[in-house]
Amino acid sequence: MKKCAFTLLEVMIAVVLLAMASTIIGFRLGKALDEKQFQAAIDRLYSELESSRRLALNMQADWGVVLEKKNDLLFVYRVCPEVAQSSTVQWKAPCRLRWNNEEIETMSFHFSATGKIEPVGVLEITGSRQCIQWNFPERFSVMEGADEALPRPD
Repeated sequence: MKKCAFTLLEVMIAVVLLAMASTIIGFRLGKALDEKQFQAAIDRLYSELESSRRLALNMQADWGVVLEKKNDLLFVYRVCPEVAQSSTVQWKAPCRLRWNNEEIETMSFHFSATGKIEPVGVLEITGSRQCIQWNFPERFSVMEGADEALPRPD
């Protein structure tokens, strides 16, 4: 009967190979997690802005939205003075914000009950590997029909 035994050198080589493989996998997994976290932050921001636009149209009341970046956190403050409602949400967002090619920490948007969105410009959101640009107001324009603003009942 043959005995199965490994030398110390063989065991060390196997351990080194496993360590190298796990390092490569861990590095790629970290990159994938960063990209997913960035995409989740973008999706959440889009959802908050789109929700503010829809609230303005459905409630026929103007909504103000303030976007603020502090360290790795993104804050969205929504305010509707006409109906005295407000909300604040925050989440982790590893990104940089630029408005019309200028680095910003805070940005205010106005969603009108008529469908108008101000200010006009380009919001650029840059992560570690991705860059997304949203043209305002085109990105959030009313998709139901004409480019004209919706009439506001008095």
